[in-house]
Amino acid sequence: MPAKPCIFHINRPVKGRIQTEPGEHYPCGSGHAVQQTDWFNAKLECSINAPTGCDETKAILPTGLWLQTDTVKLIARQDGFAYYSSPFKIVDQKTKTQLYFRGDLALVFRSGSHQALGEACDARGHAEGWLVGEGNIGTVKYSLRATIVLKYDPQPALKTGVRLNDATANRLTGVLVKRS
Repeated sequence: MPAKPCIFHINRPVKGRIQTEPGEHYPCGSGHAVQQTDWFNAKLECSINAPTGCDETKAILPTGLWLQTDTVKLIARQDGFAYYSSPFKIVDQKTKTQLYFRGDLALVFRSGSHQALGEACDARGHAEGWLVGEGNIGTVKYSLRATIVLKYDPQPALKTGVRLNDATANRLTGVLVKRS
């Protein structure tokens, strides 16, 4: 008989920054207007804070984790609509060496998925995305499937880097799946 998987709700606030480097600036045509577009290097770094609310991962993941992405290109229009995709790692915040998860992260800036709940489809200062990752060493039997929501000050422009300081709004939430 095959082993049966188990699932655990992860719900953790995040706080950090998106660091950027200067890049290219060029026009892109769209269905209704030409948008000035920037293409530049970016890196996301966030502390993953103590579990809250419905989190069920206290026995699996410690407090004091760090989410970091590789430095890769971010595509951003002048109006703030943007897309970013990068490999990620979740590591111990102090040493940055103990690896818990690695995988892929994607973010869409100025895009709201909860329009039926009153969220604007193109809210400024709002990004949503997802993480798909696999565990390492102590978490090797786990996979991570989670959404990430980020609130930031849209001024100055994304290409100058942003701080993600609102730990009540910035959140990593989803599921850890344990394979036996």
